[in-house]
Amino acid sequence: MAQFDIVSGLQDGEVEPARIDYAGNVAAWNERLEVSGSEVEESALENPSGFAREKLRLMVDLARGDSFDIAAVTPRLLFVTFLDESALNRIEAIEGLGEFLADLGIDPVAWRTPGSARTSAMRSTLMARLDAMAPGSREQPLTESARSGYEALLREVVAGRMDTPAADRALLRRLTRSWRDEPDRRLRDALRETVLVAIGNASTRALSASLRSPDIRVRLVASDVFFRRGGAAALPVLLQRLSRTAGARPEYPEDARERRMLLRMCAALRGEALFVSFEGGPRPIDFLHDTVVRDEVEGLRFVALETMARCLDRPISFDPAWADQWWREFALGGNRP
Repeated sequence: MAQFDIVSGLQDGEVEPARIDYAGNVAAWNERLEVSGSEVEESALENPSGFAREKLRLMVDLARGDSFDIAAVTPRLLFVTFLDESALNRIEAIEGLGEFLADLGIDPVAWRTPGSARTSAMRSTLMARLDAMAPGSREQPLTESARSGYEALLREVVAGRMDTPAADRALLRRLTRSWRDEPDRRLRDALRETVLVAIGNASTRALSASLRSPDIRVRLVASDVFFRRGGAAALPVLLQRLSRTAGARPEYPEDARERRMLLRMCAALRGEALFVSFEGGPRPIDFLHDTVVRDEVEGLRFVALETMARCLDRPISFDPAWADQWWREFALGGNRP
């Protein structure tokens, strides 16, 4: 982690720069080392951003299977997801978050993200209370009453949404540090559970933000992570977040690659899963039929026809007439096969 922190500008793994300048950080690092007669790796000098990406992948691989290491690496992945200008680096970070969520058994679709966001003043008050009870601030062991109060405070801290992604990362670092330093086994267990909730809160927020990225590559990877972790329940969520309503009809993603991805996800659905909507968004069956009748890409219309037939356990036919007939009879009529 140390090499990544140096090239990304993270001070002591915690204090974040306003922007990531890999090239400038590597040059300064190399200049400092040359004084002692050594230098940084050639790959870092030739491609600083790529060097950071390699370190990201290494950190994820080494952390998997260990919840404490995952907690230490996650803020770095979140830092890259929100601040890195390189889509390739953001993709690496998003994929790493997906692997961590899998290790921890966190489903971003089922995750109950806290509702109302805290104001910065509320956050500051909570953090001050947290710091006052942290292991490094104690002069003597906590009483039973104080331990119970600390556990209640930990639950309160992750029960509300932080006001910014940067606050998510700062909270996770603070909690992980306390988990590392806590001598009381009961409180250490409570801190572990709190850290896992904080990881779930921050990671699902990062995935949701990545679904709105202006870069199609980032959106595709975030969607894939969302679907792999959430399964069939993720598709209505993705349809709602990637589409917009124009009048009475939904407008699906403009990029054909995203529509093709959604069709591929639809192919895994059967039965009632086809008719589920999320927050008023289009259902998978709506998307399939709309693609059949009005997608401008002929190839996608054929893929949608085949997918619709397979999902409904019908014989495959590339004549769209059967899809229209089925739509009138079942979908609009309220009857289902």
